[in-house]
Amino acid sequence: MARPGLYTLAGNQQRAQREGRAMGRHENYPESTTLRTQDVGPIADYVIYIYNIANMPHLVEQPPYFPKFRIPACPPGKKFAFTTIPAYINESINRAGTFEYFTQKADGRKYATCLLNPIALPTDKWEGQLTKWSAADGVVDQEGNNLNELGCFWSLTPPDDIEKLQEEINIFTDILVRKCESLILDAEGLYANEKTRSLIGPLHHFAMDYRNKQAIWHTPAFHMVMCPNCGEPVREGIPFHRNSMGEKCIIDLEKYKAHMLRQRAIEKELETGVEGVTIEKVETGSFSRPLNAEEVGDSPAPKTRKRKTA
Repeated sequence: MARPGLYTLAGNQQRAQREGRAMGRHENYPESTTLRTQDVGPIADYVIYIYNIANMPHLVEQPPYFPKFRIPACPPGKKFAFTTIPAYINESINRAGTFEYFTQKADGRKYATCLLNPIALPTDKWEGQLTKWSAADGVVDQEGNNLNELGCFWSLTPPDDIEKLQEEINIFTDILVRKCESLILDAEGLYANEKTRSLIGPLHHFAMDYRNKQAIWHTPAFHMVMCPNCGEPVREGIPFHRNSMGEKCIIDLEKYKAHMLRQRAIEKELETGVEGVTIEKVETGSFSRPLNAEEVGDSPAPKTRKRKTA
């Protein structure tokens, strides 16, 4: 007579059963995922702006959510360039011990913080970009990839909110200037030693271009052409320059005229204290005589002192 079974499934066998059922569901329904309640919540009505105030593009590789994220360079003459990321990032998470996956929404500001500075701790605070992080706080091998120091920052301020955005730009402009000065000092030290001159890299040259400085070890990034008048090398696209004899060479007459009119408008505005002096008013000679009450506005015309006759 057989004895009744006095055994049960061990813990690892029960786990094997769960994994087997999960594997079967995964094979039968490979496209299905388990959703958490965060995914059915309200959709954000905003995006996160990634601004760049420097004329240098960046390619950030942080897979799987940002395998090749491109930050455009700020064009010459512009204050900034920008791109965007979603307000929430759908994270795909594997349930431990199973083949089941579910997604949950993560704050995009945390991703933006680490996207621009991999060494930073994830935070949704804008001020977190101003924190001086060290290797002990984050990823040790990413200490040199802080784009916050190179003119990049994230913000919820849209590009059309000029006043608030300008305040943020001023903050990161100061950070960028300090970083460039530090890079220039580092390059000067490297150039002083012949064995370390080869360590001067693109960032050092970028700092010199941004600060409009020249050195023996730095070649300007702009293209030089020959002046059609004096034959001296000049920067391409300039309307005029002064040659080695101190004489003015006009290369592009139309641009030179526009430059001089704009300069006169600024001088008249500083001289008279009247804002909004346009190039048209300078061309017509509206400000070649003393200003009257209509031109100044509500302020009375300046009084002239009468000369005494002998």
